[in-house]
Amino acid sequence: MKQKIVQLGFIIVITCAQFLIIAGCGQNEALAAKDISEQLSMKLESVKDSNSDVNKIIKSNLSELSAIGLDVDSYIVSWLEDYYYSIGEIAIDGDNAIATVTINIKQLGPILDRAITDINNLNTYNSSFSELTAGFMSKVRELMQQALDEAPLEAVVINFAFMKTDGAWIPDSSFKEVLRFALTSNSVLF
Repeated sequence: MKQKIVQLGFIIVITCAQFLIIAGCGQNEALAAKDISEQLSMKLESVKDSNSDVNKIIKSNLSELSAIGLDVDSYIVSWLEDYYYSIGEIAIDGDNAIATVTINIKQLGPILDRAITDINNLNTYNSSFSELTAGFMSKVRELMQQALDEAPLEAVVINFAFMKTDGAWIPDSSFKEVLRFALTSNSVLF
């Protein structure tokens, strides 16, 4: 009988230890998901910052529009006005993780494609920018803004990869490219 009580006690101790290990692993995953979520929020919020890497790339690619008198900084601010995101599932597998994010944005590629089409429809004659009148330039700026204002807000679901390095969760090297793709719909202009 004494041996059975010892065996039962041993089984209880092992079961409790297994439970604590499993619960601890769940806590580790929850902490990792929290860390990744916080990093994602910081990076995704920074898109609105005119000094962020992604914002600078977009501004650089739109800089030629200043030739028609378009305030590129204001255009980008207007474009990002409806931008928001939601962080979904964060799947952790050892030292790797995938975070699913839905970004809601007016896709910049189609906006510019529409504006270019509208501008080309206006400009039925062959002329250089230097030959265009102020009235025409004003109409071009108006069409650029109209294309932006009328663009639909689209939800883009993307996955960001993270790796655990030296105890910290770091986005992989594709982060900026994946984000740029989501914001611009991989337009050839970017």
